[in-house]
Amino acid sequence: MSALQFLKAHYFAVGTGIALAVILFIGLSAFRSGARDDQRIADLNEIAATLKTYYLKFHNYPKELSELISVGVGVRVVPEDPLSPKRNYAYSVDENGQNYILSAMLEDGSNPKLKNDIDGIIYKINCDDRPSYNYCVNSF
Repeated sequence: MSALQFLKAHYFAVGTGIALAVILFIGLSAFRSGARDDQRIADLNEIAATLKTYYLKFHNYPKELSELISVGVGVRVVPEDPLSPKRNYAYSVDENGQNYILSAMLEDGSNPKLKNDIDGIIYKINCDDRPSYNYCVNSF
């Protein structure tokens, strides 16, 4: 094998290795963001179930999610966004405490859950899917 052939083969192998590493990195990043979005959706469903328990006990929704911890509805910690404190869940309740909106900003705008959630600005919470990917659940 000549020196030129050796160099071509070596650079081809290195280039292929780098390309593979980039593809794996991108794929792994997409997998991680998808897993975080799944966690966000599960968290919102868990919080919504706890809010229902709270409502059945007190006949209204709390003003703040932190109120769920100290009132005997089975919660020790309110779930936080996987990227907290960089990202946080948003919660708001109407003035009578009879309806709420709960929101998480997803990372994947093609998540099918975004097609089946509520959209718009509700109780000052942005539930629109664009430009951010806001996934919302509510009590109504």
